[in-house]
Amino acid sequence: MNDPIRKVDHSALRVNQASIITLLIVAFVLNAPWLAAVVSAIMLVGTVLGGPGFKWLYVGLGIKRWLALLFLGVTVLALGAAYFLFDLYRHSELPDYFYYLTLQFIDRYVRGALLGSLGLGMVVVAIVQLSRALVAPFTTRETDVAEVL
Repeated sequence: MNDPIRKVDHSALRVNQASIITLLIVAFVLNAPWLAAVVSAIMLVGTVLGGPGFKWLYVGLGIKRWLALLFLGVTVLALGAAYFLFDLYRHSELPDYFYYLTLQFIDRYVRGALLGSLGLGMVVVAIVQLSRALVAPFTTRETDVAEVL
C-alpha cells in the first residue's frame, strides 16, 4: 500500500498517442497492414520495457532527421545495387548455380518479402547494437538516454 507515486511524462503520452494515431491512419489509407503490425510491435516493446515505445520521436532530440536520412540512404543504395544487379543479370551469361543463388525457384513476391524482411532485420540489429556501442561509454545502467537528451 505504500507504493511510491510514479511521475507521468505527459509529453511522452502525447507523442505516443500522436504517433500511433498518425501511423494507423497512414496504414489504413495505404491499405498497409504491415504498418499496423509494426505499430503494434513498437507498442508491445514499450509495454514490456515499461515506457513509451515512441519515446525516440520526442521533439528536439535531433534523432528523427538522421534516422530518416539513414533510411533514405539505405533505400537509394539498395536501389542502385538493384539496378546494377538487374543489368548484370539480364545482359551477362551467368553460371547455372545463379538460378539457386538468386532464389529463382521461389515466387518473385515471396522472394522480395523474404529478402526485405532479412534486410530490415539486419538493419534494425545493426542500428540497435551500434547505438548501444556508441552510447555505452557515456551512460550508467540507471541512465535513460532519451531522458538525458
